[in-house]
Amino acid sequence: MRYSVAGLLFMALAAGPALSEEILRPPVAAGSFYPDNPQALMDAIHGFYRATATAPLPGKIVALIVPHSGYEFSGQIAAQAFELLQPGQYQRVIILAPAHFVAFENCSIPIASAFVTPFGVVPLDGEAIERLTLSTLVSTRALHYGDKRRKPLHESEHSIEVLLPFLQERLGLFKLVPILVGSLNDAHGNFNPNSVVAVADALKTIIDERTLLIVSSDFTHFGNDFSFRPFNDNILANIQQLDEDAFRLIARRDSEHLQKYVEKTGITICGEMAIQVLMKALPAHTVGRVLAYDLSARKTGNQDRSVSYGALAFADPTAAVPETKVEPNPLAIPLARLPGGGATVVDAAPAEPQTPAPAPEAPVSAPSTPR
Repeated sequence: MRYSVAGLLFMALAAGPALSEEILRPPVAAGSFYPDNPQALMDAIHGFYRATATAPLPGKIVALIVPHSGYEFSGQIAAQAFELLQPGQYQRVIILAPAHFVAFENCSIPIASAFVTPFGVVPLDGEAIERLTLSTLVSTRALHYGDKRRKPLHESEHSIEVLLPFLQERLGLFKLVPILVGSLNDAHGNFNPNSVVAVADALKTIIDERTLLIVSSDFTHFGNDFSFRPFNDNILANIQQLDEDAFRLIARRDSEHLQKYVEKTGITICGEMAIQVLMKALPAHTVGRVLAYDLSARKTGNQDRSVSYGALAFADPTAAVPETKVEPNPLAIPLARLPGGGATVVDAAPAEPQTPAPAPEAPVSAPSTPR
């Protein structure tokens, strides 16, 4: 990245006392999952928007489900959900996401004050996080870099970070509640719907008219690499059928039948638990819509390994659409006004060559070959 974490920390401290004595979570996916040059990143996002036209939903957008693979694979799909947002509509964004490197129980939030991206600093909502941790199912976890005695959870996870540049471009300044959702099981290791409801109830205590709820999830992970190959013929059509049946249940907020469907088919949805929580946290009048869908195999030509990407939006037709407010973002890299939202970035030099996007769901540290 052109700007160091130390430089962004100075910007954060200069912005006011709310970000004094802070711990910043540095980016780990910049330069692999998405461009680390601010101008190249902005060009990529605007390119996605130019290639899409999402029909608006009636009422207020209350939640989204978006993919989190490298932008080369899933950026166009994610853009069709983020396009529905306008600057300043939401002051708080809750992201529920899976963990790809560490198995754990319940929900975890990093002990940090902000996430850093090439666009600047995204502050965490400390007051909302403190309220959430009153639930025994939501805990916080310190960031430790270079400690080989401990497996990294938040330190190396990309599933929240890769969504942030889209949100910075769309919304400008907002506060983040980043939650990794682990297993929600009972004492016998079985799925516990009561735990899902308890986490959703905790979220409802911080959801107001200026809060957006997002689930970061990819869908079917097909192939031997994912230990999921239920068919060998008509692969793309069969994968799409698996995903579409799941989409219908999710759009209807049918938590019980989604769980039965997962158990019956073995479909590999990395954000399954986060989606379960979302369905229980949504308002009663919410209407879901599938916006976009694609498979990595259609891009790579490799039908032995595929990850599915879906974008869904949930709107409450009884709620008023939040007012749009275009305001400068004091925590963004300054100088050049962005055309797409209220954020600003540096007037960057021409884009530097970027590291190719990793294969779908590949770890950031791994080469761009399937894992």
